[in-house]
Amino acid sequence: MIRIEGKLEDSSGPLWGGHVSVSTEEVAPLLKGDKRVICTLNGSERYHAALLGDGMGGYFILVNKARAKKLGLRFGDPVIIELIKDKSKYGMEMPEEFEVLLEQDDEGSHFIESLTPGKKTKLDPYHRKC
Repeated sequence: MIRIEGKLEDSSGPLWGGHVSVSTEEVAPLLKGDKRVICTLNGSERYHAALLGDGMGGYFILVNKARAKKLGLRFGDPVIIELIKDKSKYGMEMPEEFEVLLEQDDEGSHFIESLTPGKKTKLDPYHRKC
C-alpha cells in the first residue's frame, strides 16, 4: 500500500469537482500495466479510481463532488490517500449475480468482453453521475 498526504484541488470541471495530485515517484510501483487503483480517502471512503496523467509528468486522482461532500472536504483541505493496485477484472466491484449471469450467458459474456476497457467501467451498477 502507498500512503500519500496531499490536498484537494479544484479540477474546474462541472462533473468531477476536485482531484489530488501525486508525483510519479510516489506512485511508481502502481504504474506497471494499467493505472487502475483502489483509493481510500482519509481512511474511510474506498473507491476504484485511475491514476490520470497531468500532462506535466505527474498524476492525479479524481474526487467527485458527492464524495468530497460526504467527507466534508473543500478545496485546499488536506487529505490522506492510500492506494493499492486494482486487480479486479473490470476495474470495479462486480456483483456476484452479474458474474453468475455472465457465466451462464455466452452471448452476453462475449459482448461484454468485446467492449473497450473504458466502456466496461460504465457497466458498474453503482456508477452514478454526480
